[in-house]
Amino acid sequence: MTGLIRSRFMLAKCISNHISTVRKRAAERGFQEVVFQNSVSIETSLEQKFEFFPDAYPSRPPYYQGRYKFQKHYYPTIEDLKSQGEEFECAQTIDRNSRVKHWVRNLVNRDKASFSLPLAGRNFYPDFVVELNDGRVLIVEYKGNVYRTNDDSREKHLIGENWALRSSGKCLFLMAEKQNLEGLDVYQQIDKAISNP
Repeated sequence: MTGLIRSRFMLAKCISNHISTVRKRAAERGFQEVVFQNSVSIETSLEQKFEFFPDAYPSRPPYYQGRYKFQKHYYPTIEDLKSQGEEFECAQTIDRNSRVKHWVRNLVNRDKASFSLPLAGRNFYPDFVVELNDGRVLIVEYKGNVYRTNDDSREKHLIGENWALRSSGKCLFLMAEKQNLEGLDVYQQIDKAISNP
């Protein structure tokens, strides 16, 4: 009894942590059941479509400082993009695509300057928002091979695909990888996504 009394705060903390974990799992399971069994409609209005407005990119350091000059980024600064690596190569591939009108490095949690999709208990902010010459919007989330099969990536992929499916062809979603399971590189994956009606 004395030991329990001495440990009551630690016990209370452990119980509280366990309850939080169970609650989070239940929310995620419920979210996936509701969304992916088509019992609820995912909103695909322009409110969840990035709007390219001049002077509406409240970026903050770190900024892109690389030597490659991006031609199609909508704003003069690019937030939080390293000058090398797989995500940088994905941005280059987007920038060089002839069917891309312009693109933006998506900002996280910046109200109307961000694009997000709902996940269980939080929002998902994909890496790149791309406007194509034909007016469609392509959302690109880049995932390295290490992350492509984890639960977080699967949930993002499912919600992105479901959102695009319900957009009546106005929006596309791509979870890009250095090389996907079909053996396609990033350029080919983007090209395939754009070519889909």
